[in-house]
Amino acid sequence: MALQPVWKMVPDLMKNSKYQREGQGPECTVERDGKKYEIRMVHSTDEKTVQEIQELMEETFVKEEVDPIEVLKAAIDGRLFDGSKDIARYRLYVARDEAGKIQSVYTGGMVGMAVAAFPGEAMFMGAYGITRPESQRQGIVRELYISSMMQAAADAHSQGKKLSMIAGECTWSSERAWNSVGRRRVYVQTGPNEYSELRYVQPALNFDVKTGLPTEDAGEASEHIMVDFLEGEPDKGRISTSVESIHKWCNTWPRNAFENQAAYDAHVQYVAHLRSEFNIFMLMNGPLRLLSAAERDQLRAEGATINEYTEADREEEGPEISASPRGRSEEL
Repeated sequence: MALQPVWKMVPDLMKNSKYQREGQGPECTVERDGKKYEIRMVHSTDEKTVQEIQELMEETFVKEEVDPIEVLKAAIDGRLFDGSKDIARYRLYVARDEAGKIQSVYTGGMVGMAVAAFPGEAMFMGAYGITRPESQRQGIVRELYISSMMQAAADAHSQGKKLSMIAGECTWSSERAWNSVGRRRVYVQTGPNEYSELRYVQPALNFDVKTGLPTEDAGEASEHIMVDFLEGEPDKGRISTSVESIHKWCNTWPRNAFENQAAYDAHVQYVAHLRSEFNIFMLMNGPLRLLSAAERDQLRAEGATINEYTEADREEEGPEISASPRGRSEEL
């Protein structure tokens, strides 16, 4: 199989790193200014590490955003909470300091493209990153991201797939961090020298098993979708498919989670409706543009109109780097 496109990106990320990496693979030691961190992938059988991650998540997120530890273990094994096989496997990388304390976590996973139009292709969905306050703005999440990209390339190769793009839901405060590793927001041309951001809505995360609809305490969330095409030009078909892949993995529950077929059908239709609204806006307008914050500033200086998706710019308790759930950020 040909070299994974992501391997063209990894050397640039490493070249611009603030750290020295000891080791060529995703698991390694990194050092900066005399401080060393051990980077390791998490396995569900490592009870101590999984428990530490669970506690860090509970410290960082609101209670409703944290799944039980049994769900986390199942996801690491590539299983759903009912024990059945999931469509993807959750990969978690942690950085431990020299005292053995986890200072940072980054998570995500490779998932196959959801439609037959792109056979043999896969995407990496970035989930969330957490860094303890004392280690923020040290660039450690960037090292975990590099390791995650290496792992995603290996996962794609082992499954005979080509990793063609990276996508994730991101909040306003994390944009420049993601720009630094190649991800940009997605816009379409909506008029002469006018560009409008795609309006992505994250579906609710909890559903009534009797009706299939979101529970009263579970709301939707407007988010910025940010992507990086690892090969070829950006196209609407892959953008649409990446969103469908995210929804299938993260927001669509299995049939046996609901009490009846009607509830399951209502659940599937709810998620599909949000995706349809996203697609309609994208497909009814002009060409795609992937734009970083700096690129939009330049376009504005040249007289362009940029319509931002301001609904996704809600205030949060702190800066973020995450997709979903939402976690604290640092500079990448």
